[in-house]
Amino acid sequence: MSTSGRLVFLVIVPMVLTGTAFAQAPDPTPGAADASAGTTATPAVAAEAPERFPRSIYARPMTYPQGLVAAGFDLTSMTNSLSDPASVRLAAGYGITDALEVNFGYDRFPTNAMRKGTLDVGAGYMLLRGALDNKLEVIARAQSGYTPDSGELGPVLAGVQAGYSLTPSLVLVTQGGQLTVGLAGDRKPVTLGLPLSLGWQATPTIFFLLDTQLATFALANATTSYMFSDTTPVALTGFINALPAIDLYAGVAADLTPPATMDAGGNAVSSGIGSTLSVIFGARCYLGKR
Repeated sequence: MSTSGRLVFLVIVPMVLTGTAFAQAPDPTPGAADASAGTTATPAVAAEAPERFPRSIYARPMTYPQGLVAAGFDLTSMTNSLSDPASVRLAAGYGITDALEVNFGYDRFPTNAMRKGTLDVGAGYMLLRGALDNKLEVIARAQSGYTPDSGELGPVLAGVQAGYSLTPSLVLVTQGGQLTVGLAGDRKPVTLGLPLSLGWQATPTIFFLLDTQLATFALANATTSYMFSDTTPVALTGFINALPAIDLYAGVAADLTPPATMDAGGNAVSSGIGSTLSVIFGARCYLGKR
């Protein structure tokens, strides 16, 4: 898969597990005045406090609530090589406040000695929540990494993750990391991407996410690419909240317009979509008050 395609796919999954949209407007408070009856409704049992991190991914805030800890893994592999190499990523996150979270990750290729591991750290801060009639949430995000084996710094990814509710079950998302600044090597490319995702809460515990990248604009030492004409990265991921504190997910990703390669005779030959196909599996466990 092209670099941009894999970047979109690998960055989106950790982000979406922090939530893809915000909770819808809550039901009227128990005990509020019942205008039709002209009396005050009094529940027989006191209502429980609402969940801060519901089972429905659609209904979750886009940052971890204060004190919530997330831990899990992502396993990614190209289908034409399966486990050689495969990327195993360990991930963790923590809600410092309801508006501020930090995320950590470590990944390695267990069957490829050329890359032994990369450490990364990121943060998200809530800029807007419940705007536009409780339909819009915006989170500022930044992430970077470090490879101890080579001593290289990973690119800095910065931008905004935003979710807008189209219907009670559909949400339009931009995942963040739009600005990418390379820190390693001589070229140090700088690009501005336009990621776009559509999320669907199919059932209270099952969620699907379709992702792509509309364009990547070269700001420095890079090449501009457009969807359909240059590269068309697409990823489809399904999530299930198997238990209240455990999410499982699986997905596939590919470049629908893969770049051509040169054969032995110097002729351009399409590499085929199958050569860019990758799969991902993973899980997250949440500890603390939900």
